Parts: sequence; structure tokens; C-alpha cells
Amino acid sequence: MSSILKVSEIQDPTGKKILQNTGGILQVVQKIDTAVTTVSNTGSNATFVTFGSLSQAFTPTSSSSKVLLKATIGMCSTNTADRLAFFRFSGGNSGDGIGAADGSRSRVLAAHYFASGSDGSAFQFEYLDSPATASEITYKVEVAPNFSSGNLFLNRYTNDTDAAYIPRAASCLTIMEISA
Repeated sequence: MSSILKVSEIQDPTGKKILQNTGGILQVVQKIDTAVTTVSNTGSNATFVTFGSLSQAFTPTSSSSKVLLKATIGMCSTNTADRLAFFRFSGGNSGDGIGAADGSRSRVLAAHYFASGSDGSAFQFEYLDSPATASEITYKVEVAPNFSSGNLFLNRYTNDTDAAYIPRAASCLTIMEISA
């Protein structure tokens, strides 16, 4: 017969607890977007927009909690070679997770390069936020093309012909509250 020892029960010879079982996932929310979206820029600066419906209100149970944000971009493509797609989160203190300010460069959390106009890719990025509040926060996945020519196609491939070998994808935003 075997017994299970809980991490919180491990002690040194004096009876002092060695390990504390303090952290854990308190809640998880996931938002899925299957809509096909095209994003175009209107100038030479990256103009961020919310990625489809990947916007979600979230209320931490404690102001000491961390919030793990995860984005999965199911398919992203462009019809123009030599372009970038920029991605970031907004809401809470997620702005702390974007790149350092340096001149007029765009501050992003993630970027993807398209060598040709027919490139398509799926990818993920994440950020651990410290919102320091128990009030409602609206987190968003934001996207921008890096230049005025060319489009970003989200949840679809550049060639969107109605055929079984052409994909349509889903993208998602997952929000997890982690206890401190």
C-alpha cells in the first residue's frame, strides 16, 4: 500500500516546512476567433488594431495575482513580400512587456517576417502581467502590419480559394490567473 505525500507536508528534521504549496491557477478564460480578418495600414507607422474579437474582460480575484496571457495566431499571411506582422497585448500592465523605446521603432511583443507574399504561419506568444488590481481589466490581442503596402490576412492563407487543401484557422486568447 502506498501513501501520497503533499508538497505542503514536507518538513526538515526540526519540523519546519521545507516546501510551501503556495501557487496555483485560480481561473482560466479563453476567447476564440474564427473570423477572417484583413488588416491594412494607412501610413508608414504601424497602426495597431484589436485582432478580430480577441478582446476579453477579466477580473482577478486578488490584487497580488499574476495574469498569464497567451495568444495563438492560427494563420497569418500577407500578399506582399518582405513585410512584418507586429503583435502585442493591451490591458493591465501588459505594456511593460513590449520592446524598448528606441527612436521611431515600433514597440511590439512579437513580430513575424514574411519573406514572400505567399508565406503563411501560425505562432504563439505570451506575457506574464502583474496588474496589481482586483478590478475588471479588458485584455486584447493587437496586430499591425509594418508598412502601408500589403495586407495582413488573419485566420486565412493568402490564397483563399475554396478547396480542401486551403486552410482556415482559429486564433485564441487565453487568460490565466496565477496566485502569488
